[in-house]
Amino acid sequence: MPRPTLFIDLAGTLILRDPQSRQWVVWTGAAGFLYGLARTHDLHLTTGESESGARDILNDIEVTDLFAGIHADLPGGGKPFGALSRALGVPADHCLALGDSPVNDTAGDSDQVVSLIVQHRRAQVPTARVGAVLGGLWADDGGFLAGFEAALAAGSEPVAAARDGAFDAERLAASYLGDDCRLGWWRKTAQGRRPVVVLTA
Repeated sequence: MPRPTLFIDLAGTLILRDPQSRQWVVWTGAAGFLYGLARTHDLHLTTGESESGARDILNDIEVTDLFAGIHADLPGGGKPFGALSRALGVPADHCLALGDSPVNDTAGDSDQVVSLIVQHRRAQVPTARVGAVLGGLWADDGGFLAGFEAALAAGSEPVAAARDGAFDAERLAASYLGDDCRLGWWRKTAQGRRPVVVLTA
């Protein structure tokens, strides 16, 4: 079985818009976080930016060599994580997408890839907290989707889902992964639902 794969978004995730200056800044602790993840996961950048622009940013952060692939110029509305997992030869349920947008950083073509949506609202979410949630979602015998389903099953309240089409994080279920972490199935389209975990600062 190949190592688990992490699809990582760029703008809004690895780099953030500073609320005061409106300039792009690097997510605090991102480089160390990525070095830690690369020991146990294959990292792939997935972005709507151009490949050259994305590579320049990774070079600035000094993490380019940690990424097994850069998948650039991806369309909005949902990235092709299902197709990417097939091309990489990794089961989709052994892949997780890390991003900031429920619309753009959930799969456009699969209900097997779990998306961890990090929302930096009041402050930046600590990378250590994201790492803890990633670890809590991984099930050695079944991958990220099995861990997601186990977290749902262990919930102390009924499983809530975001409503059809629009995304409403408040309707996701609280979980043992922490008060700042909610999860559930989002019916993104009439034909498909997506496993979504939302972590908020």
